[in-house]
Amino acid sequence: MRPLRGWGQINLYESNSTSNYNAFQLNLTRRFARGLSFGMAYTVSKALTTASSDTTFVRFDGAARAFNYGPASFDRRQVLAVNYVYSLPNFGLHGAMRTLAGGWQISGVTLASTGSPFTPAFSISGAGSQNTSGNYVANATSEGARIGYVKGCDPYTHSDDPFNRLNAACFFAPMPGSQGGESGINWLYNPGFINFDVAVQKEFAVKERVRFQLRLDAFNVFNHPNFTGLNTTLNFNAYSAGAGGVVTSSPTIANNATGYNAAGQFVNVTGFGTATVPALGLPGSARILQTMIRIQF
Repeated sequence: MRPLRGWGQINLYESNSTSNYNAFQLNLTRRFARGLSFGMAYTVSKALTTASSDTTFVRFDGAARAFNYGPASFDRRQVLAVNYVYSLPNFGLHGAMRTLAGGWQISGVTLASTGSPFTPAFSISGAGSQNTSGNYVANATSEGARIGYVKGCDPYTHSDDPFNRLNAACFFAPMPGSQGGESGINWLYNPGFINFDVAVQKEFAVKERVRFQLRLDAFNVFNHPNFTGLNTTLNFNAYSAGAGGVVTSSPTIANNATGYNAAGQFVNVTGFGTATVPALGLPGSARILQTMIRIQF
């Protein structure tokens, strides 16, 4: 590559990626009748691509499909959405009892989805991309090395421990001379997601033209924890240098990779494989309640 003296990195934008999407989509709707309306949408799909978004770096060696073809970052294999509104009957009541027991309505939205895909990352103490793939430019991720994977090893621990969801023993650091083919792209998946939003309201009339509405909204009504992400970066101890300073040996996994040291003692709450939860206010975060009083006249 010809050096461009006095200039930084120069990017060339071009349409040089491919993608495909296949899905089965089911939609069921019940129109409002007898106080009930209901809707359900279910999708099972697969989105594959060599670049998940615009301005993604592609390999200049023409091997983008061989190295970068895999699930898109927005791939969700299964998604289910349900919505409903149910107005409770008045049970033939009259007078004060009708005002008290009538006018109740319950509604809600339920959303469930499988997790998002991710590519396990790595860091090596004292070493960078120049020590593995030889790429020492800002876009090292375009031709950078990838973490190695032990064939036949289960990368998931299948544990309920939120600090130990990934099996660090299934991975190894890339060796010098890597071309980025140690593992695929977006070949592992984060935990899934399920959320229930429910609203309860009551409406009653004081006079013919004056009506009151009392409403309670509960987002994530069951306060169900959604561990939608993981710490996917595995830390390795430094390479050792051979004669002439040449890097010759593969690094070892750092003791705090999974949140525990070799003796089984808990040492790191943010280690490799640690589950994360959405921030407050985002779908799937801790339960949020809100109330409303509305007067119509």
